Amino acid sequence: MLETSSSAASSDARRGVDPAWLIAGLLGLFAIDNLLLLRFLGLTSAFTWVAGIAAAALIGGMAARIRFDAAIPARLVMICMTVGLAMMLLGGQGRMFFANTDWLVRDAVLQDMVRWPWPFLYGGHGDPQMLRAPLGMYLVPALFGKVGGVTGAEWAMLVQNGLITGALLALGSLLFDTARARFIALIVFLAFSGLDTIGQLLTDPSMLWPLDRHIDNWAGLQYSSTLTLAFWVPHHALAGWLGGVLFLLWRSGKAPLFPLLASVPLGMLWSPLAEIGILPFVALAGIETLAGRRLTLADIAIPAIACLLAWGPIRFMQVDPGKLGMYLATIPPATYCLFQMLEVLPFLIIIWLAQRGGRFGIGTFLVAAFCLFALPFAHVGAGMDLEMRGSIPALLVLAILCADVLSARHGATAAWMAATLLIGALTPLREVMRAVINQPAPQTTCDLWSGSGIAFPQNGKENYFANATRTPGWLRAVMPPTLVAPIDDGRCWPRAWQVRR
Repeated sequence: MLETSSSAASSDARRGVDPAWLIAGLLGLFAIDNLLLLRFLGLTSAFTWVAGIAAAALIGGMAARIRFDAAIPARLVMICMTVGLAMMLLGGQGRMFFANTDWLVRDAVLQDMVRWPWPFLYGGHGDPQMLRAPLGMYLVPALFGKVGGVTGAEWAMLVQNGLITGALLALGSLLFDTARARFIALIVFLAFSGLDTIGQLLTDPSMLWPLDRHIDNWAGLQYSSTLTLAFWVPHHALAGWLGGVLFLLWRSGKAPLFPLLASVPLGMLWSPLAEIGILPFVALAGIETLAGRRLTLADIAIPAIACLLAWGPIRFMQVDPGKLGMYLATIPPATYCLFQMLEVLPFLIIIWLAQRGGRFGIGTFLVAAFCLFALPFAHVGAGMDLEMRGSIPALLVLAILCADVLSARHGATAAWMAATLLIGALTPLREVMRAVINQPAPQTTCDLWSGSGIAFPQNGKENYFANATRTPGWLRAVMPPTLVAPIDDGRCWPRAWQVRR
C-alpha cells in the first residue's frame, strides 16, 4: 500500500500534495526546534550545528521517501490550511480575537525570548532563574521576532501553528475514502467534546450563564474539547494530534512505523504531557509490528537519531523539577463515575454497538478507553495537566471513531451518536462565543516572572523556572548568559483582560 500502484496514482500525485512531504515538514520542524533550543541555552558549537542539521535533514529526508497511493488534492490542502489558520486566529493568536488568560503567560514567554539576547537568566529574585519549560512552540517565532519585533513574533507563531494544524488536518483526510466522510470527520473533530453542559447542569447550573463561560472543568476533572485545546494550549494540542494522526496512519496501513516513533522524542519539547499520552498507542504499534515481524531498519535508526537529537532538550526540561513529580490522585468515586458517564462512556458504548470497536481494530479501541479511564488518577505537580494533555491522542482517536459511526449511517446508533455530539458541541460553541464577543486581549509588557505570578498566583513557578545554580555542568552556557532584571511586578497591561466588544 505504501508504493504507488498505478499511473493514475502517479498523475494524481503530480496534481496534489504528496503526504510524505507534509510528514517530512512536520518532523523536520520539530527536529529544528530541538536544535534551536541548544542555541537558546548558549550550548552550540560548530560540531553541534553540523550534527544537528544533518540529523534533522536525515529524519525529514527519510519521511519524504514514504510512498503513498495518492496525493492529497491541492484544493483540499488549501481548505485544511485555511481551517487551521482560522482555529488559531479565533484562539487569539494575531490579536484579532480574544485570547484566554493562559496567553498572559505565553505572551510573556515569547516577549522575553524576543527582547533578551540568548542565553539569559532572570535576576532580582534571589538565585538566578533559568527559563525551563516546553519551548518548542516559541523558538522559531522568537527568531522572527529578533528581526520583526514582538508583533512579528506573534504573527510568526500564528502562521506556524495554523500551518501545522492545516497539515495535520490534511494528513487526517487520508483516513477517509470519500469527500462526505472527510467533511463529517472535520465537523466532528472541530465540535468534539464531552457532555459538559449536562455535567454543569447537575453540579452548578449557575456556571451556564453567561453563555461564554468556560465549563470544561465542571467536575474538577477535565477532558478538553478540540477548540478548548486549540484556543488555550495549542502547543500541547499540536504535539498530541501529530502523534495521534501518525498512529492512525500507521494503523490503517498508510504510513510506516518510524514517523510515529520519531515524533515522540521530537515532540517532547512541545508537550511532554501529550507525548506521555501517545506512549500506550506506541506500545500497541510496537507489539503488533514485532509480532508480525515487520520491523525495518528505518523503524530503528530514525527514532534512534531523533532520540539523540532530543536528548539534550529532554534533560533540560528535567532540571530542578521542584514539585513536578508524578503521583496517583485520590478521586471521590461518585465524581469519577459521573465524569466518565458524561465524558467517555456514551461515545464508547455507541462505537461498540455500531462497529464493535471501529475499523482501526479492537486494540486501538481498548487502548483509547484505557487511557481515558486511567488518566484522571495520574497527576504531575499540583494540577491535573497530565490528565488534560495526556488525553489528547486518545480523544483524537475517539473523535475519529465517532465520525466513522456517522459516516457509515448505522441507523439508530448513528442517530444516538449525532445527538450526543450535538450536546457536546455546546462546549466548543462557548469557546467561539468568548472569542467573538470579547475585545482582543491587550498587549502586555510583563516579563515571565511577573506574568506567571499574576495569572496563576496559586501554582508557584515550578512549571517555568529552574534555579540556575542547580543546573548540571553540561547545561551551563558556553557564553556568559545575560542577567535580566524584572520588568514589572504589578499589573502590566492597560485595561481589564476580558472586556465585551
